[in-house]
Amino acid sequence: GRGGTACGARTANRASDARTGPRRAPCAPRAPADSRAALSLRTILGPMDRQAGPRQEYARRLAERQVAASRAARLDRRMSHARLAAVSAAAAVAWLAWGRHALSPWWFAIPAGAFLALAFVHGRIVASRLQAERAAAFYDLGLARLDNRWAGRGDAGERFLDQAHLYAGDLDVFGRGSLFELLCTARTRAGEDTLAAWLRAPASRGDVRARQDAVRDLQPRLDLREDLARLATEVRDRVHAGSLSAWATAEPVLRSRLVPSAAALLAGATVLSLGLWWAGLAAPVVAVACLAAELAFLLKADTDDHVYFV
Repeated sequence: GRGGTACGARTANRASDARTGPRRAPCAPRAPADSRAALSLRTILGPMDRQAGPRQEYARRLAERQVAASRAARLDRRMSHARLAAVSAAAAVAWLAWGRHALSPWWFAIPAGAFLALAFVHGRIVASRLQAERAAAFYDLGLARLDNRWAGRGDAGERFLDQAHLYAGDLDVFGRGSLFELLCTARTRAGEDTLAAWLRAPASRGDVRARQDAVRDLQPRLDLREDLARLATEVRDRVHAGSLSAWATAEPVLRSRLVPSAAALLAGATVLSLGLWWAGLAAPVVAVACLAAELAFLLKADTDDHVYFV
């Protein structure tokens, strides 16, 4: 009857499964690289999405840093206008003092001093604006990682991608939307090289546990991580580990005290010549010559630094 037929069909199915194994569903087409990366890392980011604490703290700090950056930007514009006004006043006083001889040249010290003071304060304001903007970018990127919006916003590490590597290409270790882009918050090329080396080679159990302990130690130190993001941004482009190592191991350039002594004497002669010219006791050509020599010395020193650090 019908029951016997159904029982026989089930028995035949079991026998077929025993011989050939369980049936498998047809394979779905492979997703693009960005989609595969998002799916493979969802298990990592999923627990973060359920943690309201980090998200709220990041959002609060992001709002504070954005307000600080906006305030500093307004002060930046005002100080720029004030410096322009000081320059205009200095030009007017110089014209009246040396062109029309209506004022004493000492009056020029007032707008000149005001300009120097404004330049000093303006530099502090610009630095604070840059620091606030970098801190805001740090927290914005952190929120992007929590919201799965991080792909394409960081360093993809494409220069580390080796098609001959055993697993780097298949597991999306490097490239857009890769594991390297998600993890990398390094501020130096040496740090990026270290992370890439960790991802391309296996590690011992002791090394893995040491790295996990380091991560747990850094996790609550949000202020420290913000300071690293703010202060070390320029290090990436200005300092190269290879050049720094070559400079440190090279032969010393200043083998005697002649060059430092000459630099000190040149600076003193420049200041003295400017003072004598200001008092009308020396010709301006002397001050111009000292300034030209000082500028040449500074350019030479700056060029020597860039040979090693840029």
